[in-house]
Amino acid sequence: MPRFPPYLLLLSLIALLAISAPSFAQEPKKEASPAFKQYLGVYTKNAPQQQIVLQHAKIKQLGDRTFLVGTPVAVKENSTKLEARKDVVWWIALSEVTEFYEFEEVRGYRYDGKEPRFTGQ
Repeated sequence: MPRFPPYLLLLSLIALLAISAPSFAQEPKKEASPAFKQYLGVYTKNAPQQQIVLQHAKIKQLGDRTFLVGTPVAVKENSTKLEARKDVVWWIALSEVTEFYEFEEVRGYRYDGKEPRFTGQ
């Protein structure tokens, strides 16, 4: 019976272990969506003077495009209330966003995009 050289037996054993061992490679981690404050005031390329207010905004991926997704909020004139349209979810392409700011309550809302609307309250 022919005898195998010890190094060949060792190489075979290592190859067998490598093939049968479970993979320790980690799955790629999904990037966590940034945590925004309760509201976002958003300006877009299409309407740079008009602000869109989103509640509970998140960043979501759809195919190869990234969107800012949230519930639109109406800010009534001469009111201190923000009213969310619960039946609507708005997707704004992130490539169309020129600027946005975050705020927690109506006092942080910028009426003209520069100054908080309700500074004295």
